[in-house]
Amino acid sequence: MTALDEIVHAEKAEGVGLTVREVEIPDPREYSRNEVRALRAELGISVALFARLTGVTPAQVEHWQQGRRVPSPMARRLFDRIAAEGRSSLAGLIVPRERTGEAALG
Repeated sequence: MTALDEIVHAEKAEGVGLTVREVEIPDPREYSRNEVRALRAELGISVALFARLTGVTPAQVEHWQQGRRVPSPMARRLFDRIAAEGRSSLAGLIVPRERTGEAALG
């Protein structure tokens, strides 16, 4: 008997019902090189910051923007969120650093 079968058997014996939910997670849409570039431009961030945000290297972002590679499904899910919500989709993900010392004065 598997562990899951044991749990189900124990729950039935105690008169506790289990709820099973099925969900569908749609595939993210495809993004062309121009769309990737446009999303990054909409956010007003550098290739390096966009790379950090999406968990890849700056070279990978450049490959996306040149059409040499395609973004992963996970990156495209983030793109979907950005496309739907704009800059507000990044609330809490990008936090400006406080400037200190001489740089803050100039």
